Amino acid sequence: MSVSSKLLPQHQVGTFEEGKEFDALLVDVNAEGGPFDIFDGDTVEDQFEKFINLGDDRNIIEVYVQGVMVKQGDEFAGERQRSVQPCHDGLGDVSVPCGT
Repeated sequence: MSVSSKLLPQHQVGTFEEGKEFDALLVDVNAEGGPFDIFDGDTVEDQFEKFINLGDDRNIIEVYVQGVMVKQGDEFAGERQRSVQPCHDGLGDVSVPCGT
């Protein structure tokens, strides 16, 4: 049994079926001002390899986490609408905002 199958139940991950968790990047290998060049003879595999090895945030158009778009272009979803969730500070105080 693989580590992923122990951590994530198969009914939540593994396929593109509706209701399953979905994390993804929408990538543009031809992004203007991008970190690498694409040539006429480059295969899809060549382009993918270039993105994996040389790509950066200029190539990432959208980011999805658990099916929710969290970044589009240069804007993160949290920049449009911030909601501060209270966190425990370890001493019983729940008024401490998360991430501070």
